[in-house]
Amino acid sequence: MKEIKSVRVRRSNVKSGTLDIKVTLYEDKRTLGADDRVLVGFNNDRPVWIETTYRLKGIFKDFTDDQFITDFIDMNARSEGGGSEYEIIQDPWESKVPIWRKYGFDPYYLNNGAEIYINWTDENNMVVGGLTYSDNNGNEIDGQGISEITKTHWIVGVDDPSKDQNFLLHLTKNNEIDYRKIADVKEYGGLVKDIYIIEDIISAWKRKIPNYNELALCSPNNESCSIIPYKSPIKPIEPEPVPAEVVATNETPKEPIIVVLPESIKVKIDTTFKIFIGKNKEIIETQTVLQDDELTDLSDEYSEEPFAGVEEEELKLQEQISSGQEDSDSQLVEPGTPANIRTFNNLDSLLRLAGECARELGKNPRVNYENLRSGYIKGVHGLCPQGTLSVLYALTGIKKVGTIRGNANTFSMNGSNSFIGTGYFNNKLKISKDYFNLPDKWQIGDVIAVDYTGGKPYGHIQVWTGFKWVSDFTQNKLQISNVDWSSAALHRMNDKGLDVVKKQSQSIV
Repeated sequence: MKEIKSVRVRRSNVKSGTLDIKVTLYEDKRTLGADDRVLVGFNNDRPVWIETTYRLKGIFKDFTDDQFITDFIDMNARSEGGGSEYEIIQDPWESKVPIWRKYGFDPYYLNNGAEIYINWTDENNMVVGGLTYSDNNGNEIDGQGISEITKTHWIVGVDDPSKDQNFLLHLTKNNEIDYRKIADVKEYGGLVKDIYIIEDIISAWKRKIPNYNELALCSPNNESCSIIPYKSPIKPIEPEPVPAEVVATNETPKEPIIVVLPESIKVKIDTTFKIFIGKNKEIIETQTVLQDDELTDLSDEYSEEPFAGVEEEELKLQEQISSGQEDSDSQLVEPGTPANIRTFNNLDSLLRLAGECARELGKNPRVNYENLRSGYIKGVHGLCPQGTLSVLYALTGIKKVGTIRGNANTFSMNGSNSFIGTGYFNNKLKISKDYFNLPDKWQIGDVIAVDYTGGKPYGHIQVWTGFKWVSDFTQNKLQISNVDWSSAALHRMNDKGLDVVKKQSQSIV
């Protein structure tokens, strides 16, 4: 089949490009005497709208190529029901994803779950704005009579008592955040870009809440996220309650504890003994006993070891992670600004650099500093290979290490040996579960890749940074839930790799 053209299709109420559909029209002359048109819809190279063949006869005899595409889109929209509406936003298809903002209408999202709306009005107090002020990256375009515009705003906080305007938040003329009072709302001229208004709001919020420095816009800022806890800038900060000190009192005299042991105790042989509370003269005279103040002298052989397993909550989290992975090559974007490669001295500085590396590599916008440093969030994370490779680029300062393609299955024992091709890794090794439980065996730059059991797709991959395990989020434990242990692979850096990491790091030797 010969491809005629492709277009980018997006649901009308979706702003980002993560769910875009590539509708491709083909010319098919495989049937003798026929000149058919075949259409199919892809999302990240996976078919989401099934292949449909149109015969150039009957009502379709005089259809143009664009009419075939429009009919195919409308047919699939109707099949989804619920009033689904799609529109062509890019004709012809380009690899660069357009992200547009309807200025004056679309909200901005903060990483604590709050939303910011900025109203644009002209000199006649008429609402203005729209897509005409947005470039293909969603950035605000200057000019176009914008000097005549007045900008006001309001903030929807997570704990607002209602959507009524009297309870919405706003920045006052004194640069304080308060409940909405029309006369007190700070106004801006049209030449002040939205982003600077938002920076004023965030700064005022941080002044109100001590140690709230992580407050920021979501990335991308047209998709909601809840990465940090919401703290109201209106409600007074309540100190954490100090638990009352409980002093145990006992009016009755302490009873002695008597432990009666057998005549001999043998290693690895079950032993029974008796414990008595209170005095028992007959037992004391005829048996070997230990008083309670002598119990502390037992050898280490009989002392309790600290719990070394995985807690129940961690297992539940790992179960959720194993059900939420996505392919490494999905949802990539156009490569961005080169990262400012520099040394790091802690996990935070490493992940800040990794966020920049992700932008340079063209990783999905969800792979960013804020999401890398957080724990797993359903719907936000799931791109573990993209995060792992971004962190590896930051660890080494070598872009080549971050450009490997594939998903976790690719890097497991069932896949290829992609890392060795960079020149900074040894051959991959099959490892047992012992490695997962013995931190002394971990080496900075170690990459662990596993497949999942039970038909769960993609598997999981993560890298040891010397501080914590990181994929596209920060992890306290190696993934063990649903792991196919026969697939567990270790990619370990060779001397060349360790040398570049040493140059990058100010704290890890």
